[in-house]
Amino acid sequence: MTTRTLRLTTSGWALVVVSAYRLLTLIATLSHRDSITQLHKHNTASSVFAWWDGQWYLRIAQYGYNPAFVQHSVIGNQTEAAFPPALAALMGGTHHLLGIDLTVAGLIWCFVALAAIGVGLVQLVERDYGRRVALLTLAFLLLWPPAFFFGMLYQDGITLAGVVWAFVLVRRRHPALAGVALGIACLGKIVAAAAVVALVVDYLHETAAEESGRYRRLGYLVAGPVVAIGGWLLYSGIRFHNLTAAFDAERGWEHELTTPWHSISVSIDALHKLKSTGYQAVLVGDFIAVGLMLLAIAYLAFRRARPSYVVYTATMFLALTCNGNTVSVDRYVLLVFTVFLAAALAVDRLLAHRRALGVAVIAAAVAMSVPAQLWLIERFARYYWAG
Repeated sequence: MTTRTLRLTTSGWALVVVSAYRLLTLIATLSHRDSITQLHKHNTASSVFAWWDGQWYLRIAQYGYNPAFVQHSVIGNQTEAAFPPALAALMGGTHHLLGIDLTVAGLIWCFVALAAIGVGLVQLVERDYGRRVALLTLAFLLLWPPAFFFGMLYQDGITLAGVVWAFVLVRRRHPALAGVALGIACLGKIVAAAAVVALVVDYLHETAAEESGRYRRLGYLVAGPVVAIGGWLLYSGIRFHNLTAAFDAERGWEHELTTPWHSISVSIDALHKLKSTGYQAVLVGDFIAVGLMLLAIAYLAFRRARPSYVVYTATMFLALTCNGNTVSVDRYVLLVFTVFLAAALAVDRLLAHRRALGVAVIAAAVAMSVPAQLWLIERFARYYWAG
């Protein structure tokens, strides 16, 4: 009698990892379903996933974009024009077609996006660095404490999935499809458009200079995000009676074009003014994220990684630190998958030459990440700021 050993592909292992991660974060989030929020309201099994940005997406999915709705806050008047339509459209469409609850529909699509991230990321990294580095990259992405946002009603998962698959499709020489993927990412978060520079570098790196139709296909790649962002700006401009409505809405969150040092200084001042240690701890995460991006740029350049990865990390660093402040950069760095690739390459090197130290680094990352994620999940579920 012979026995067969189950051998999963790297993509198979990625699906196992993201499914296990999602199950654990789902349980951790639902454990707060009967808690009391900071507004002294009782949580439900749905509300724990839908605070902060999630409330905006639920409102848009249910009622569409409403120019009359304005939320007044201490930092400005906030409108729905700040939120591109990817997640809300998927939630609303699924709800109307299948009758599924809006929150449930959103969580399903967020898991689909996470699964796409896992499969796409390991396929992309494995091509150059092998299975171990690919799986380590995914592991470090999920160990980054704000990764729990992949399981909330947020668009980070859809955006990263689009960016990762844009890179995968460029490597497979499908620039038009890569443009479509990046366009979808931009309909999650416009900042994803920064990836187009790195994708152009990657495409030119992959193709010969004399190849016929090279620049025509490059145009297809660039057209994806241009059409997506242009379409969104046109729609929001008409809907909100102002062609710059989407950009104007960002000012409601104090986002405007500045230098990186100005943005960092604004956040440092905010850190000093805050009295809540919980809010201060979350803001410290933003500075850690800025430092990690700088380290990743240097390390990827030192390791002579693919030029597009260095370019992507540097471009995203500028995009995330030139918008008035660094609040939420710890969450947005989830989109910079190359940061976690740099960490994986460093640890892989340790495992190859000093295995015990490499294992210790992984153990330390897990030991720090798990409590941090559980704490952030608790904060988010109770309507405290979590990133």
